[in-house]
Amino acid sequence: MNDTYKLRWSDIWLLISIYLASLKNEHQLKNIIGAADAINHAIINFEEFSSGLMRLSKHGLINVDSNLWHCGCTDKAIQIIEPIAKKNSLSFYLLKEVEKVLHVEPWVPKESLPHPENSLLYPGFTKEIYNKEVSAYVQRIHLTIK
Repeated sequence: MNDTYKLRWSDIWLLISIYLASLKNEHQLKNIIGAADAINHAIINFEEFSSGLMRLSKHGLINVDSNLWHCGCTDKAIQIIEPIAKKNSLSFYLLKEVEKVLHVEPWVPKESLPHPENSLLYPGFTKEIYNKEVSAYVQRIHLTIK
């Protein structure tokens, strides 16, 4: 696989978010965005999300239903993540350990945003879809806080 599809730290953030959301049978993008926010206290940006969908699917780690925009981990991803989760289920620990297993460079402070390597567009995934899902997530947490 060429460097275009070399996994990045943000891909692992997305992968663990998909895994954690799917444990609750919440495969919708708004729930994945929420899981990502819970891990890093930040909303994954469009470029990270779109590029991550592309690279993770090319590596056979996720399945994407672009009709419903649901995502789930493949058996390949689950075989990597579950043994680590059995040792320690903390999401940040999972992220760091899966980065090691998949030989992914960790996040570097002051990394430019959007990062030049996050320029991949997942087929059919648009900023409009992303913004709608972020809005749904933000509305849900806003209602929860009230």
